[in-house]
Amino acid sequence: MLKLKLTKEHFLKIFFVKKKLKVFLLLCLPLLAQLNCNTTEPTDNLKPGRRDYTWTVDTLNIPFTVLTRIWGSSPSDVWAIGPGGDADKTIYHFDGVSWSTDGISRPLSPTAIFGFSPNNVWIGGRGGDIWNYNGSTWIKNTTMAIPNYIVGFEDIWGDAPNNIYGVGYAEDDTTYRSVIVVYDGVRWKNIDSYKMRNSFIKIRKGQTTNNNFYILGVGDEPFAEDTSFIYSFSGSKLIQIYKGLRNFYEIAGIENINDEMLFLQGSKLYKYLIGEFQFFLDVGEPAAFLGRSSKDIFLGKLNGIAHYNGTDVQYLYQFNNTSIRIFMGRVFDKEIFFLAYDTNNSLNLIIRGKLNE
Repeated sequence: MLKLKLTKEHFLKIFFVKKKLKVFLLLCLPLLAQLNCNTTEPTDNLKPGRRDYTWTVDTLNIPFTVLTRIWGSSPSDVWAIGPGGDADKTIYHFDGVSWSTDGISRPLSPTAIFGFSPNNVWIGGRGGDIWNYNGSTWIKNTTMAIPNYIVGFEDIWGDAPNNIYGVGYAEDDTTYRSVIVVYDGVRWKNIDSYKMRNSFIKIRKGQTTNNNFYILGVGDEPFAEDTSFIYSFSGSKLIQIYKGLRNFYEIAGIENINDEMLFLQGSKLYKYLIGEFQFFLDVGEPAAFLGRSSKDIFLGKLNGIAHYNGTDVQYLYQFNNTSIRIFMGRVFDKEIFFLAYDTNNSLNLIIRGKLNE
């Protein structure tokens, strides 16, 4: 048998090789463990939304006024607004029992509302006026102006009291353009007026999606079909990420649900990840939508209010006529409000659902 004679130098080499291998493994084990963890599917802890609601319909007969926007800090502090013929009947408040207006005539045609608390609510309207509610009274804060244009606001939304955005339009006799303004906690200022025949009608942001805001716009080009647009907005740069028709069958929408952005394109909901739309849910038809989570989404449809619980879509409340149009809503922990209008009877409706105890 052949015997190998190991010298002292051989033993030293083997020792250092083993030592280097041991150090290498110690350095790599955390990385290998991390790679192994990344291959594990994320745990979904969301619970399906409940469907056991008791429904109430509040009817407001307000001639020449259509309430189109709603916001509230709680089920006993809800505001509904809309432009109308009587200046003292454009702002309504719900205290948990009934709806009322203070009866004060204001030179304001309100079309946008958003707030952070019962004593910090903002309203914007046609003419560029922005008003603030301090808990006891409405006070005109400013008028946003663009020379030779009439400015109007369609939406107000912010992620902090010192970072609030207003979006809308500016128009004169021949041209039309989009408008974005921002409030920094001290004053409102114009960010830009984009020379496109678009009206920006909604702005939202979902922190878990990314740091950008998203803006919904509608086009008004002469001799062309109505269009919907969705833009990504960094605070200074505006990028179009979607364009589609705007009609009975095709419409776009955006909403923040549980701090995540969802996007409506026609009858389908999408998420927007890594610069691409990813299909999430087919809702059957264009619908107003809002919710508490991706497993607790409410849909304002032509026939009533439907609900997605993470598994399927079912109606929770159905209309007895087809003349009711749902505009938008507001969701709380145990209650939900939908703002609607009965076109046949010229009635403003607030459809309220409350979870059973």
